[in-house]
Amino acid sequence: MSSSPASKVVTLIRVSLGAVFLYSGLPKLFDPESFAVVLRNYQLLPGSSIPFISKSLPSLEIVIGASLVLGLFTRVAALLAAFASVGFGIFVTSALARGLNIECGCFSGASKVSWLHAGLDVLLLLSSLVLIRHSNTRASLESILPKKFSSSGAVSHIAAILGMTLVLTFVSGTLTKEAGTPSDLASSSASAENIIVFDPPLINLGTVKQEVETEGVAQYTNAGLTTLKLEKVETSCGCTVPELSEKVLEPGESGTLRVKFHPGSNRGESQQEIRLFFEGKAKPALLQVVAIIDPRIMVSPGGVELKTAGESKSVLLTANRPGLNFRVTGFSSTSTSLQFQASNTTNAGEVELRINLTKPHPTNEQPILTVKVLTDVGDECLVYIKTQ
Repeated sequence: MSSSPASKVVTLIRVSLGAVFLYSGLPKLFDPESFAVVLRNYQLLPGSSIPFISKSLPSLEIVIGASLVLGLFTRVAALLAAFASVGFGIFVTSALARGLNIECGCFSGASKVSWLHAGLDVLLLLSSLVLIRHSNTRASLESILPKKFSSSGAVSHIAAILGMTLVLTFVSGTLTKEAGTPSDLASSSASAENIIVFDPPLINLGTVKQEVETEGVAQYTNAGLTTLKLEKVETSCGCTVPELSEKVLEPGESGTLRVKFHPGSNRGESQQEIRLFFEGKAKPALLQVVAIIDPRIMVSPGGVELKTAGESKSVLLTANRPGLNFRVTGFSSTSTSLQFQASNTTNAGEVELRINLTKPHPTNEQPILTVKVLTDVGDECLVYIKTQ
């Protein structure tokens, strides 16, 4: 087979498969932290195993790739490539089946898992099986080395490949630590949002009553390879109060984040943000808290148009809780062009608010005004007025 056209095809398959494994392993070799985050996002491996796998798997990919390109230990390298392809395929299809929108981690650069990656894994598997069946190819070291060397047995070949993998893992780890490689940069200045994994990825409180404090819970995990120390916590609104159980996270460790949400005068859709800042990280980890606030007093309509002097419109304020009676006690607005009059209707828990535009609104000011309506039960209602 060594001089036949089929041998040339198999040789091409061998070199191509090796090149793919080299291309996959080399970028990850000196950036194990980023690869560890990718592995953890699949949610399939024990947290304690991820540091070792993130450092050793790229080395194994490189050794397999080099063996195939050079034609050394071809059958064993192809066998390990087949096992690796099956493993990669399981991870990708599992993520797709669970609807995870995560990075594949297959090659360098950001690429979300897709069925294209699953198809590539199948192609790699088929190529590996061809090489297991036809390992004697052209332009290989095995074809020029003594017969005794190439026929020394699968066990010794596996031992050689695993030995080279361990040596490469050790060497790359030493270089990473001493030379300030990308992994070192990642551990010192990378964005914390890529290293902290939240479960669930956002806190959805659903529909909450305006007057009721609501709580939500999320787990946060250090998906990186270095210890993280919490520096500070910020929120986008004082209505959101987070409490964190852990301020120092070792790799793979998790903490519990409990958040108390006070709607206050907010109503309708609410989207707040919790920002966790860690020492040495350029950007914070972000967790969103979303809710739909059910107000005690409904405003209908929420906005009106008043463009002509002397024009007036009515807005109804209606109690949204059984037995809630209220009255309007005041108004707050930046405009001097508006007059307000509130009166109870014949329906209990309902107030009609009459808004009158007394003079033309200046064209050089904001065309939409916000009016805050104050009530004796402490609720503040907002009415929006378009004047232009």
